[in-house]
Amino acid sequence: MKKVSVEADADYMLRGVPSSAGVTRSSIYNGWRQVVGYFDGDGSVTVHIGKLTLDFGLQFTDNYHPQLEQLQYFLETHQVKTGNIYKN
Repeated sequence: MKKVSVEADADYMLRGVPSSAGVTRSSIYNGWRQVVGYFDGDGSVTVHIGKLTLDFGLQFTDNYHPQLEQLQYFLETHQVKTGNIYKN
């Protein structure tokens, strides 16, 4: 099995991010290991059972909105489809 490493340049990842997102060079996700660690602590798997399909999703929970925006931005820059961020 080939091991793939995805590391992104922080300047590249900050391009186009609105300042309201609270994303800075020091706070941005810089690798999948951080995403996996966050998922391990505050993530869950969702399953929707349809008539002929199973839809799987990942869900992240946090009280700090900029944290979720940073995660969403990282995922989108790595071609992962994301949904909306909801406030409970």
